[in-house]
Amino acid sequence: MKTAAIYCRVSTEDQEREGTSLQTQLEACLSYCQDKSYSVAYRFSEAYSGLALERPKLNELRELVRAGDIDIIIVYCLDRFSRDPTHGVILTQELEKH
Repeated sequence: MKTAAIYCRVSTEDQEREGTSLQTQLEACLSYCQDKSYSVAYRFSEAYSGLALERPKLNELRELVRAGDIDIIIVYCLDRFSRDPTHGVILTQELEKH
């Protein structure tokens, strides 16, 4: 069984009203993990701009990846992980390395 971490992010109150609230994201990710038989060991939620690479909860998640504590990261949508294409490449390379 794969050990998963769920990462949820919003940057505006509008997202809460538009159906991509932290709770909506978490519920969808948990359902996906259940369907795939992933063991969810960590859940991260934060309200922070996706244009910033340095985010408190994302940094915690990255540390878990470096330590080898998780096998897979689940996000509601890739833009919840990063809104900056350059940061997306950095994160992808970092994840692939570990």
